[in-house]
Amino acid sequence: MSTLAPIRLPASVDADTAAWLGELARQGMPANTLTATHAAARYWRAWHAARFGSPLDLTAGIAVDVALTFVADHGAVETPTGAASALPPSVDALLVAQGAKRRPGPPAYRTWHQRLSLVSSALAALGLPNGCAAPSVLELVSRAKRPAATLGLLGRRRPVILRDALTAMLATCDDGLAGVRDRALLLFAFASGGRRRSEIAAARLEDLRQLEHEGEVVYLFGMAGAKRQEPGQVRHKPLRGSAAAALRAWLRVLEARGLARGPLFRAVKGATWIGQGRLSGHAVNAIVKRRAELAGLPGNLTAHGLRGGFLTQAYRDGVDLFDAMALSDHRDVKTVREHYLEDFEALRNPAGLLLDR
Repeated sequence: MSTLAPIRLPASVDADTAAWLGELARQGMPANTLTATHAAARYWRAWHAARFGSPLDLTAGIAVDVALTFVADHGAVETPTGAASALPPSVDALLVAQGAKRRPGPPAYRTWHQRLSLVSSALAALGLPNGCAAPSVLELVSRAKRPAATLGLLGRRRPVILRDALTAMLATCDDGLAGVRDRALLLFAFASGGRRRSEIAAARLEDLRQLEHEGEVVYLFGMAGAKRQEPGQVRHKPLRGSAAAALRAWLRVLEARGLARGPLFRAVKGATWIGQGRLSGHAVNAIVKRRAELAGLPGNLTAHGLRGGFLTQAYRDGVDLFDAMALSDHRDVKTVREHYLEDFEALRNPAGLLLDR
């Protein structure tokens, strides 16, 4: 239950209080963000040890010169021989050998930018020296995006699953045990705001509320791991219409087997067997990929495509972006636009048809 680094507190605060405050800060961070931040911190430590020959003590923060070196080592520039960075080849090879990097050479911009941003946010929250937020660092990070795009190193966006694709996937779900579960899972993930696969796996029957709204049966979920305790955040995620009907069919299956508590989505086998434990995030992803394959859709679709698909479809349908973000638990409009809406906004821009007016 450790945080990235202990919170910097006045010397008058005793050790027990400091420990409680540290745990409060840790539990206040969404689980996915916490996991990603720890992964980013591990990479920073591996890079620093390989680059400078000394361990990186994140409890002391990050100096500006270290952050600038990180940008230089990961930001790609064009050279006569192709993309290159300031990272010495011997250090690059060591990071690959250690498993910190998948392959030699500059990584995708989105990869190293996320690692820098996550650690920067954690340092800022903990009140530690944060060279990652220095104006010189932020300016170079911003400028590094252009050469990365030119070199094809911006990083690929994960494909989204829009309504038509989801409809095709749902058509592969029959009325057997797996079909009923998968139909409910796909619609639950999409319609409740584009849930992450970890949230789908963590959903429990105890988090479910059923109510009637204007003659319609509606389900509300208090999502485990959602930012439900933050002011202004919507705690409950609604399931209505076809999504509610699909969930109701799956709940009847669980009820018939006396399963009233515990994981909502479970492993199934054959016509009758239902597991007691929850699905893993990998299992959720496998279900999405299998349904996409059965529907004849591209093989690179993943569970995250449901999250991106919800936001993109909502925007295409004219739904207010902030209403969609309230369900998806996004807080930054810039992030949503950059990751999900950029291509569609470009295609919708009327200035692209000036010559055809």
